[in-house]
Amino acid sequence: MDINDMTRKQFKELKQLDWDEKIKVDSIVLLPTKFHDSSGYNLFNIVACHHNKPLGKIGLYDTHSIIMESNWNRVGIDCLRGSSLMRIFLPDEYKIIPYLHQTIIDKGE
Repeated sequence: MDINDMTRKQFKELKQLDWDEKIKVDSIVLLPTKFHDSSGYNLFNIVACHHNKPLGKIGLYDTHSIIMESNWNRVGIDCLRGSSLMRIFLPDEYKIIPYLHQTIIDKGE
């Protein structure tokens, strides 16, 4: 399934990924919830994606960092057609480390 054609409902129904695995991604989709964090902000899930395919979701997060270590030092953002969710696409292959609340460059380690 292509993430650009998915509905919000399909994103919400994705399997939950384990917090202790490292997931290779080339983009992530932010999936907001109505659950409130003690900070006053809403919690969200992250959908891990590779080649426009969803791998599953991770969450719930109150914050998540993208650590840039590439020649580009930037990310791109677009809005998916089917769901209107925001996708963040990365300049290189990255990996999500769920328990650290981080997305970092994949150095093949």
